[in-house]
Amino acid sequence: MSFRSEEKGKFTLVQVLEKRGTLAIAQEFKNSMIDLIGSGSNKVLFDLSGVDFVDSTFLGALVLSHKKAVEMKGAACFYGLQKSVKATFQITMLDKKLTIFNTLEEAEQYLNNL
Repeated sequence: MSFRSEEKGKFTLVQVLEKRGTLAIAQEFKNSMIDLIGSGSNKVLFDLSGVDFVDSTFLGALVLSHKKAVEMKGAACFYGLQKSVKATFQITMLDKKLTIFNTLEEAEQYLNNL
């Protein structure tokens, strides 16, 4: 799985380095995020700026990560959605359920104020 995580003060930035979020990486990504969040990193910012496609299995991994963060009294949010990924979030109505920002600065400000 190609992602990088970095502590950024009050939250963890997870940069997805894969261009395609699909079944091929979803399970490993999900397990890694559950471990990360379960270990105390309960405020997570997902950088999806390098991702140009997501399928339902990868969306499921993102939603589960969000649920785990909330369960751990934290938050998960997303930024950098490319047009095709944003359309997928809109079609599935996840843009109404998840916290999505256009810029890193907006997302950082939100998480730092929680």
